[in-house]
Amino acid sequence: MRERAGRMIEVLCVVGAALLVLAAVNPATLFVNALPVGTDLTGHVVGMWLIRENPGVMLPGGWTDTAFMGFPIFTFYPWLPSLLGVLISAVTTLPVAAKLVTVLPLVLLPAAAWAGARLASLPRGVAALMAVATVPFMFDVTCSRCGGSVVSTLNGEYSYAWGLAFGLVALGLTTRLLATGAGAVATALVVSAAGLSHPIPGLWTAGGVIVLLGLMRHLWLPRWRRVAVTGASALLLCLVWWLPFLAYRDWMPNLNWAKQTDYVSWLLPLGIIGSALVLALAVAAAVDARTRSWWAPQGLAIVTVSSGVLFVVLGGGLGQYNDRLYPLWALGLWLMAGAGVWSLARRLVAAPRPGRATIARGLIPLALLLVVALSVGTRWGWWGVSSPPQGVADGVGLGGVSVTGFGAATRDWGRGALVRDDAAELSDVADVLINTASTSGCGRVVMNRGDGQSPVLGEPNLHWLAPVLTNGCLTSTMTAQIHASDSVAAMVGLESLVSDGAVRGVPPEADFGPNLAVGVQWMRQLGVRYLLLHGRDQVDAAASVPGLKPGAVAGSWVMAELEGVSLVTAPANLPLVVDPPVPNSRWEELTRTFAQTDDNEKVTLVQDGATTWPRTSPPAVPQEVPAKAVAVSQVRATGDSVSFRVDTVDLPVVVAVSDFPGWTVASGAADLYRGSPNVLVVVPHTNEVTISRSRTVVDWLAIVLGALGLVLLVVLGVKGRGRR
Repeated sequence: MRERAGRMIEVLCVVGAALLVLAAVNPATLFVNALPVGTDLTGHVVGMWLIRENPGVMLPGGWTDTAFMGFPIFTFYPWLPSLLGVLISAVTTLPVAAKLVTVLPLVLLPAAAWAGARLASLPRGVAALMAVATVPFMFDVTCSRCGGSVVSTLNGEYSYAWGLAFGLVALGLTTRLLATGAGAVATALVVSAAGLSHPIPGLWTAGGVIVLLGLMRHLWLPRWRRVAVTGASALLLCLVWWLPFLAYRDWMPNLNWAKQTDYVSWLLPLGIIGSALVLALAVAAAVDARTRSWWAPQGLAIVTVSSGVLFVVLGGGLGQYNDRLYPLWALGLWLMAGAGVWSLARRLVAAPRPGRATIARGLIPLALLLVVALSVGTRWGWWGVSSPPQGVADGVGLGGVSVTGFGAATRDWGRGALVRDDAAELSDVADVLINTASTSGCGRVVMNRGDGQSPVLGEPNLHWLAPVLTNGCLTSTMTAQIHASDSVAAMVGLESLVSDGAVRGVPPEADFGPNLAVGVQWMRQLGVRYLLLHGRDQVDAAASVPGLKPGAVAGSWVMAELEGVSLVTAPANLPLVVDPPVPNSRWEELTRTFAQTDDNEKVTLVQDGATTWPRTSPPAVPQEVPAKAVAVSQVRATGDSVSFRVDTVDLPVVVAVSDFPGWTVASGAADLYRGSPNVLVVVPHTNEVTISRSRTVVDWLAIVLGALGLVLLVVLGVKGRGRR
């Protein structure tokens, strides 16, 4: 009877916590067949669409021209969460699948915490309390972009949430494996799933595994071979993504996000009393775990403290911001505090009959769940922070209670392009994109984002979906994956030139201010054919620029086409070779600074080149040496190749595709050179030239290592069956 009551309490806690989160994300909108619009999630939908159209894009070396000037979409961002969305789309539509794969890690996080605790042989009460403790973590609005919370997940950080969910289960499985040798295959799969969801939770999971190996070494050393093969399998599976990611960092921008230095308000956001209470409960759990040899809570305590220390000590130059570590600290703290409630209850509850004590302890999780239910989304929610996250307005939470910085994000995100308040405007944008593709042809699209003060769409990101809406015919100059290509600075700079005012800053900002005439020059240089305009003022301004002509129209939206745009052009001046040479790791910084100093788009910098080309040492004034005219024709481009014809050989031409390892000359030339801002420069030796992109040695090595990981996984399964 007591066992059944305990299980019922567990179920109520886990399911209740999941329902609280589900209720907050406006579940009525989840099955509306409309793509989510606004925030980075808009761009991540394209990744799901790409996998559905071409699953090979997930493998190392996968390339897409859906944004920037082409980029390896799954080299900086792991592909597993997008693949989960594609699998869900097999039984529903892609818009619904995109929303479900975003919400699912939030709904499953309480179950993941419970499962991790039970796999680590923790008492049912501890597991239930840990499940409930995920709720205040998910409703934390300290940071809208960091990951793990409801707000940040709906803003596009769903991969981070998946990484945390997999990570919690992975730590429980690892504890069981080290203690008993059981579950090797499941452990390898789930650990690798955490590493293939998001790099930060992946590293957090790896850190937890390493700590557990140290804490439990006396238990697993007798079966070290099985543990070693399990770890090797998980590592090799992760290297499918991690090896190219680490090898190609020099082709990804260092965006230098500002470091958060207000450590007290970040790490202790509940105020003096609230933070002291949570910390005290967490410390009590750590002490109890040490006394009772509960390995998983001990490991969790160590990685939580380590995350807080790293939040403080890590400096800039990482291409990320230190507040991305905040969720690791916050989640660990809440989970330990949940376990601390059990430790406290165990000491406080005293009854002459053990049965009564068991029931009394079991009521603690239910009581805590009730507290959470009454507090979520209210101004008196005691884990709330002093200020709402950026870009999140006041809204309505559970029970119609007014919420600061939370409700609007959860109310609107799932309503999609078809049923939002600005549905008519969004529909017009989609119509312009579709009509342009069908009547004028394919090409790259840049958008005039307005004056930056009164955006017409809340967040005008619908054009990121151009590849999905036009079956890959139109592509966007920007998308969510801003860390994935050194071309991003040039694209932000282009947006700033063709927009009416300041655009969304991407540090270090490449914001030149509005100058449509120069912007049109950049469009030619970067192979951008279309300019998306809104309103009479923008259309009139574009009409005064030579070469821009109006095209498709829908409502107040107009697509202007720039005549004569080509992906391959002959430069007016000879390229400038940077001397002394600049490594790839500094190329983006150099060319961005170079472009922001003057009208330097008239000259292309190159890392290397012919001995007859002029040399320069930036920031010296660029030397303009006129080049002989070259006529380029018959340009044909696919996702991973460009071919063209020239009337004169041995003169440089510029190919407006993003430089990245794997681009080579297939025929007609000797070498490719990296040019500014991030293009390819080639010198034809014959009249017909083809360049193409294929997998590199690093890509093939990653694939082979991943295959070896699968082989080890099979070996573990066979050996495990033999053990049984």
